[in-house]
Amino acid sequence: MAWEAEVLGWRFPDDRLYHREHLWVKQEGGEAVVGVTEYVARTAGAVLYVTLPPAGSTVQAGAELCALEAAKWVGHFPAPAAGSITAVNSALAERPGTVNADPYGAGWLVRLAPERPVEAAEGLMTAEAYQEYVARLELEEAGAL
Repeated sequence: MAWEAEVLGWRFPDDRLYHREHLWVKQEGGEAVVGVTEYVARTAGAVLYVTLPPAGSTVQAGAELCALEAAKWVGHFPAPAAGSITAVNSALAERPGTVNADPYGAGWLVRLAPERPVEAAEGLMTAEAYQEYVARLELEEAGAL
């Protein structure tokens, strides 16, 4: 796996696309694997619970796909593309902290059969563009912008 440069200690693999709500999407054959970025995995704190849609269900781009719950935070994440859920990471039910430990690997959330190629989905960014987006968010939060 190739890595782009780190931004503020967070890594963003360049073999996937990114959504502004901090999801990553990796095309694997006719499916897209979806997970949360390392940015979420580190800033959310220990993930205690993961809510995923059932396999076989369909989602529309922008509709709620999943939710992660940490001690003082609940994050709801939109589907980065429309399609059918082909698989969910059921291991997260017993080990939700896998999202924190390995967000780009074993912490994946769902596999999606997209209605059209992921590259054509609106709003997805390259690793480089997402790095710039996260850096800008951090500067805004620090009051530097």
